[in-house]
This record gives sequence, C-alpha cells and structure tokens, in this order.
Amino acid sequence: MEKKLSKVIGMEDLKERLLEKLKKLKGITDEKADDVLLFALETAIYDVLHYCNLEIDEFPQALDNTTILIAIDLLREGGFLLSEEEQVEG
Repeated sequence: MEKKLSKVIGMEDLKERLLEKLKKLKGITDEKADDVLLFALETAIYDVLHYCNLEIDEFPQALDNTTILIAIDLLREGGFLLSEEEQVEG
C-alpha cells in the first residue's frame, strides 16, 4: 500500500494562509494589525494542534475556519482590535 502524501506546510505558511482568510472575513485591507492578528492566529493554531494531538505538518485545511473563529474569540476576549464604535460604547 502506498501512503498518500499531502502537501507539507510549516507554521509560517499556515499563519499566512489563515491571516489572509481572517482579514477577508473582517474586511481588513491594510497591514497595521497584522502583528496582533498573527499573535491570535498562532495561539489558536497551537490550541488546535494540542487539542487534536497533531503536529504542524499534519494540520488539515478543514480546521482553518475553526482556528480563525478561535483567533477571533481571542481577539475579542483580550480586547484587541476594538473598532472605534466599540471603544466609544465600552
């Protein structure tokens, strides 16, 4: 039996892929918040990897959206990236 090889990706490739999706989802077009977004994404990636008992090269694309939603929760709970409206209300 031949083992089917999937594309092996590294952490940087994964973060860039998820960053692009997250920015599209949130309507972010500039790079001002990239460091904060990448921090949240990396934290979420490690949470998912540990929970699923996976290595980075085993990270399935099917977990992208879940990881992005976790990152958004981290940003919200941490008070990062508050919009001007949220800053005025809060």
